[in-house]
Amino acid sequence: LFCKNIYMRSIKVHTTNSTNLFLRGYYRNHKACDNVYVLAEKQTAGKGQMGTVWHAEEGKNLTFSVLIKEIDILLEEQFKLSALVALSVIEVLEAIEIPKLQIKWPNDILADKHKISGILIENVAVGAKINASIIGIGLNVNQLLFANLPKVTSLGAITGKQYDLEVLAEKLANTIETNVYKKQKQPLGTVLDAYYQKLLGYKKVATYKLPSGESLVGIITKVTPSGFLNLALETQEKQFAIKEIKQLY
Repeated sequence: LFCKNIYMRSIKVHTTNSTNLFLRGYYRNHKACDNVYVLAEKQTAGKGQMGTVWHAEEGKNLTFSVLIKEIDILLEEQFKLSALVALSVIEVLEAIEIPKLQIKWPNDILADKHKISGILIENVAVGAKINASIIGIGLNVNQLLFANLPKVTSLGAITGKQYDLEVLAEKLANTIETNVYKKQKQPLGTVLDAYYQKLLGYKKVATYKLPSGESLVGIITKVTPSGFLNLALETQEKQFAIKEIKQLY
């Protein structure tokens, strides 16, 4: 059995350094807690992948993290969780009619090739399995201007509507929880097939940039169970970790 209420408990804070860090401390001190999510109006050090920073205009965007316990996914298949989370975010956004949604590896969410959401997942392992996960999500919602960020957008910029941040956070948290528990035992291939349907550049020629500045042309052939990107290049197939390559689009 897993820890689950009909509606997940929420914690609302005005300001925190990072909702992921907040939940990490909360989990450490409340091991017997149910699943919970924390919603911040302002993050002073919001975290992205590999230490990057998530910038959000105060009070206009979603910055929140979800603690999911009693997970049963093998560490060697940890990308299954990342894929399920990204697909859950897309499910919620499709339900409010946000068009042209895609995933940019590993789990950025794009709308018409403009970034709308970033996801940071930090797992707690017990033995060979993921036992709990802290899932941080930044979603651009009611902010309309993004200075010097031409490939960034928001729900409001796309639709012209205003959205209730708390309603969106609740829907996202509960959809993620439901899908993780419901689909964690699906074969990895089944989850990845759904992921590939939304993956930018899957089986298509695209340009990539290395940290050195060198450009490569390749085709995504797969994402490995642990989350590495496989690219078919002109003369070989090569594998890349996060931050070892940047997809241009």
